[in-house]
Amino acid sequence: YATAQNNLGYMYLNGKGVDKSNSDAVYWFRKASEQRDILGQANLGYCYYYGKGVEINKQEAYRLIKLAADQGNEWSNKFLAEHTF
Repeated sequence: YATAQNNLGYMYLNGKGVDKSNSDAVYWFRKASEQRDILGQANLGYCYYYGKGVEINKQEAYRLIKLAADQGNEWSNKFLAEHTF
């Protein structure tokens, strides 16, 4: 269930109800993203942009965030406009 996977990733990224773990966050965001979950794509892109649980990879960050933006995710559109890749 992609929405639950994304939500679990968010919990790990922010330490909400679980021990904070960027690598666990990436694991769950990737699971959601693989199922074409827009928020999973955006959140995984965020992790790649800032190197949270993965090596910084601006090209992969752009790809994922743009994918979410193209599907109507407003946060992703704003992020693309405000950041350099």
